[in-house]
Amino acid sequence: MLRTVGKLHKEQLSKLMAMLRNTNPNFVRCIIPNRQKKIKALELDPEIGQSKVFLRAGSMAQLEELRDKKMTNVIITFQARCRGYVARK
Repeated sequence: MLRTVGKLHKEQLSKLMAMLRNTNPNFVRCIIPNRQKKIKALELDPEIGQSKVFLRAGSMAQLEELRDKKMTNVIITFQARCRGYVARK
């Protein structure tokens, strides 16, 4: 039986919706594999749609807060280095 990407997606979505109807998840986020670490590079292999993380309420907020703090530090460091570089020119 020939299974197209569209058909696989539809089957996986149906399974996910059935699972969601039978449970009470607070948040669902899908993770798409990107082992090449390149922007916009999706791996269309049998792993697609099988990497799901179910988080309780509040967990995502904590993770996003930590990410925001880290990104703020990265941006401040980058700005400081850029200003230093321009000042030394």
